[in-house]
Formats: sequence, structure tokens, C-alpha cells
Amino acid sequence: TLRWRHVIPLGVPHVVTRDDWYEGLYIPKGALCITNMWECNGDRTIYGNDADRFSPSRHLDANGMLADALADTHDEGHVSFGFGRRACIGKHIANNSLLINVAMLLWAIDIQPALDQDGKPIPVDSDGWVDEGFVM
Repeated sequence: TLRWRHVIPLGVPHVVTRDDWYEGLYIPKGALCITNMWECNGDRTIYGNDADRFSPSRHLDANGMLADALADTHDEGHVSFGFGRRACIGKHIANNSLLINVAMLLWAIDIQPALDQDGKPIPVDSDGWVDEGFVM
């Protein structure tokens, strides 16, 4: 879910500390660099043609076990915590906190779909989400 729906779709901006060249493009010292995390985590060459679909099974091998991390994701399966030298130093705490919180939610509540007026389950709309607010 960290890859699928981002808290900060454009990542945390960084400032270039020295003049640099990248793939023939000049990047001057002091330039603001904004990473499109939304696009990086939706890269179809890494996640397949259904990259925009919620599919945890993409991280499982043929035996249903957790597969090795996908290429270019630094053993995370996503780049939501950044990459390279600028990766979030608190990602291990964040991952552990998420695990604990999700485990507590699964223990404490019964997750079921809402029911319509006839008592039949309403299918979950995994593409229905709010794209406005504080971070969007």
C-alpha cells in the first residue's frame, strides 16, 4: 500500500549541493529537485502493466512465499522512502510501526464490507480515493 497510494506523491524536495550533469543535463548548485514518487512507484517496467492496481500477490513467488524485492527498490518493493543516499533514515522505524499498527487493527476489529439495503456486501472500490487535502 505504500507503493500504491502515497502520502507524499512528489516526495520531499532536495537542494543540489554542487553543480552536476545528469544524462547530458546541467543541474546547477542550489537547484530544487522534486522526485515524482508517484511515477517511480508506478513504473510499469518494474511493477508490470497493472502497476496502478492493488495487488499484493505481485510480491509473492510461485509457492506463495514472499519473493525477493523487485529490481531497483533497495529490498523494499517500493521507493516510498526515497532512494540512494537520500533514503529516509527512519524507514525501519516506519516499517516496524506500520507492522505493529496493522497487526493491532487486524486483532482489534472485524473488517467487513459495508452492506446495501438488502443486506448484500457492497464491493470495495479500490480506485475510489480522495486526491485533495493537506498532502495532495
